[in-house]
Amino acid sequence: MSELLLEKQKNGLSLALCQTAKSVELLETAEVFLITENLEKAIQSNQHLEYPSIKPIMRHEYFVDIKNRKCFNLSVLCCSPRQYIKQKIKENLKRLKIIFFGGGKWCS
Repeated sequence: MSELLLEKQKNGLSLALCQTAKSVELLETAEVFLITENLEKAIQSNQHLEYPSIKPIMRHEYFVDIKNRKCFNLSVLCCSPRQYIKQKIKENLKRLKIIFFGGGKWCS
C-alpha cells in the first residue's frame, strides 16, 4: 500500500508504469497527482505484474465471432454470459438511479 495520505487514497489510486521517455513526458504533462513508488511495493499490490494472466477459455471464439462481424454484445453474451448479464444488471440499476456511477454507493 502506498504511503499517501488517507484522504488522497479515498479518491482512488492508479498505477502507471512508464517504459519510455515519451510515456514519462506524457504522464508528467497530465493534470494528476503523481508520486514515484518502489517497483517491488507496486508488484506486491498488483500480483498480475509478476506473472501473466491466464487467457479465458472462450477468448478464441470471441475473436472469431468479432471477425465474422457478429455483434459485439452478442459475442460477449455467447462467450462470457455471466459477465454480460452482470453488466446489463448494473447498467439498468444505474439507469434507474438505484446506484450511482462507479457503483458501490447505494441511493438512500
